[in-house]
Amino acid sequence: MKYTEGPWEVDETKNGRIYITGPGGRQITPNIDVEDEQDRADYNLMAAAPELYQALEAMAGKAGKQNWNDKYPDQLAAAYAALAKARGE
Repeated sequence: MKYTEGPWEVDETKNGRIYITGPGGRQITPNIDVEDEQDRADYNLMAAAPELYQALEAMAGKAGKQNWNDKYPDQLAAAYAALAKARGE
């Protein structure tokens, strides 16, 4: 899967616009005006995406070894679906 490796950070311009950068300051998203706290929350969630993906992938990988399929089938199905969505499947 090709995407900009993390960590991603939410940065702010001098005029109050926000954007997301990756390693080396590579800008990942366009600058947007912060209209309300939802804009900032959305960008914070996007910035966490690489770490969230890696953590969920690691947990899902261990789930089968610990019989989570029997105990938590709905949660595990949701995790696999979220991972597939992140991969564009």
